Amino acid sequence: MLLELSLKNFTIIDSLKVEFTNGLNIITGETGAGKSIIIDAIGLLLGDRATTEYIKTGKEKAEIQGIFDIGNNKYLKDLLEQYGLDDDDNVLILCREVSSVGKNICRVNNKPVTLGVMKEIGQYLVDIHGQHEHQSLLNWERHIDLLDLFGGSEILSLRYEFSNIYKKYKELYGKLVELKEKEKDREQRLDFLIFQVSEIERANIKINEEDELRQEKQILSNSEKLFKGSATAYQILYQGDSENPAVYDKLSKTIEELEDICKIDNRLQNSLDTLKEVFYKIEDISINLRDYRDSIEFNPERLDEIEERINLINQLKRKYGGSIKDILNYYQQAKTEINELSNIKENSEKLASELRSIEQDLATLSIKLSNKRKKAAKILEENIAKELAELKMEKSKFKVEFNVKIDNKNGININNESLTISNKGMDIVEFLITTNPGEPLKPLSKIVSGGEMSRIMLALKTILARIDNIPTLIFDEIDTGIGGSAAQAVAEKLSYISREHQVICVTHLPQIASMADNHFYIEKRIFDDVTKTQIKKLGEKQRIKELARMLGGSNFTDITLNHAKEMIETAKEIKQKKFI
Repeated sequence: MLLELSLKNFTIIDSLKVEFTNGLNIITGETGAGKSIIIDAIGLLLGDRATTEYIKTGKEKAEIQGIFDIGNNKYLKDLLEQYGLDDDDNVLILCREVSSVGKNICRVNNKPVTLGVMKEIGQYLVDIHGQHEHQSLLNWERHIDLLDLFGGSEILSLRYEFSNIYKKYKELYGKLVELKEKEKDREQRLDFLIFQVSEIERANIKINEEDELRQEKQILSNSEKLFKGSATAYQILYQGDSENPAVYDKLSKTIEELEDICKIDNRLQNSLDTLKEVFYKIEDISINLRDYRDSIEFNPERLDEIEERINLINQLKRKYGGSIKDILNYYQQAKTEINELSNIKENSEKLASELRSIEQDLATLSIKLSNKRKKAAKILEENIAKELAELKMEKSKFKVEFNVKIDNKNGININNESLTISNKGMDIVEFLITTNPGEPLKPLSKIVSGGEMSRIMLALKTILARIDNIPTLIFDEIDTGIGGSAAQAVAEKLSYISREHQVICVTHLPQIASMADNHFYIEKRIFDDVTKTQIKKLGEKQRIKELARMLGGSNFTDITLNHAKEMIETAKEIKQKKFI
């Protein structure tokens, strides 16, 4: 639900914060006070189109922020996870900035998002009914979901079963289509794959071969340098010549001198021992240098072979992948595809047989699901008729219309017709209504009157209150064109819905305002020739005065005050008897 709404430099508002609670939140005020500003601001948070007209005169930008408690709304949590927008302890913060240069910034939990994402999230948070466009019930694609929810566990479990089988059907259907496409150019594709597999097999490449070849190439390319260097090092250490005795010989002479000294004075014995160790190590090193020198290979032919091998590997990499591992992976994939293509006819026949069996199951379940929906639809129609009658729309007629879509190319056989199905079955469901006798039934979206639309929505919400998972409902000017007993019926229904949903309602009717759990008063004032809008939460005494104003105008009397007090007391009794 909406916990808090904050506005800054929005239309005629400098700064404003409203804290809403659960239950029925009523907003009242004199005509022109700016009650619609609150609804407009919430609409922007839900993805409405923004214009610079929303920015307060003289300011660079307008800012709107809404804090929502999303509870355990699974659908919304899944959507947030999809966009990487984790909620913080079930709290969601939506922010919208509208700048004077036409730039709009949308944020969810302080992370920037597109307007489309904000709009998608908003549809799970709030429904606005009245003069605005967030009426989810006007979206006919949602009607089948609402009907199924109304139908309860029997329909929902059947739909879940259908959805799982449908998922398997789509997977197999996709595989069959893929096989059919491959079958068209099977021979050509098979020849091509066999050639590629043969080419890779002839190359007989190994995972680490390229690194080993490059290392061997480096050694062969520098064989002269390696030979010369190792030979020179060997000569200096061990071989020597007439002009430059070897280090080994000089060290041997040094050891002899130290041995003579130590016979007389053994203080250099440690040095002598260390030098002998070095002497033996130099001998070992010299032997290694000699063997290395003698192992150096001068082989231009082998170098050419290596170069050719590396070029072959590079050619294969350009064809089949960026590494030897990629080439070998492609090799395995190609062999698998060769096997599939070789058995494509058998595989296609097997898949087609499985699909026919699944289609029969889907057809049976579609019929069963449709029959149960039609039974639920009759009950829903009767319940809606009763609700509309209580709302003084007894001449209205509500109907749940069922249709199917024929598709002779890709449909499945249901009752001897080739029909399109979705994961929800074969039914196309839409709610229709007529508000005047003699007029044809029309989609809900074709209802022109705002007052009629609001009461229809109220009737539907009353029926669906316990199953609809949108937490916050906003009714803007729902009292248009009603009064008397109809107004009282509307008031009681709003209170009933607020037991299951947070309701925010802008109203001119005292009957509706009297049912408030929280009552806000909005007013327009002039400070230093500047018009500003303010909103405040009313206490018990202030509520009585506001209802008296709504009953009799600004010059209310003791009679209207007493009447207002009685209305509030009566509303409390109604809520206790009916809803608590």
